[in-house]
Amino acid sequence: FWRRWHITLGSWMRDYLYIPLGGNRVNSKNKLYFNLWFVFLISGLWHGAAWCFVLWGAYHGIFLIFEKLFLLKLYKKIGKHLSILITFFITILGWVLFRSDSLYQAEYFLQKMFVFTPNKIAFYIDIELITVLIIATTFAFITLFNLGKKWQDNLFFKDKYSIKGYLLMTIVSLLLIVICVSSITSSGFNPFIYFRF
Repeated sequence: FWRRWHITLGSWMRDYLYIPLGGNRVNSKNKLYFNLWFVFLISGLWHGAAWCFVLWGAYHGIFLIFEKLFLLKLYKKIGKHLSILITFFITILGWVLFRSDSLYQAEYFLQKMFVFTPNKIAFYIDIELITVLIIATTFAFITLFNLGKKWQDNLFFKDKYSIKGYLLMTIVSLLLIVICVSSITSSGFNPFIYFRF
């Protein structure tokens, strides 16, 4: 997950924090685990000076340690599909910390994620919500299927495109930008997340 999520930040943290701390060339596993955890703790602080970000960094650092200790072995035993679902679940829980304005709000969100209490709001589903869920689910799990994997490889890992291919990619990209900007500007309140820091 972390190799693909924020490549530039990950590279910076590796080169200027993890490697100077000794990286994985340390003489004890405890030092290695501390280095991993500490780098992610600092990456949490990099996102903002708030307890939720600190906990978010520590949370991901702990799961990197778990990966070294036992998760990778478990993933090999249970197979690709279950491994992706577990990673997805762990990551979603972490995003609650990242998005919450306070520890109280994070606790509230986490409680609501695991307890279903029906009310009018819970049953209010509109076409926009359904569309967003379908698009998000499709792009989150499309590469689990051969057709999606082939599409990804052709789109991202192809050495060269034809002129027609470059033109098509440019038009699709511009169209997606227009749709995203239209969606953002049409809603009443949409602050840029990094303005909070």
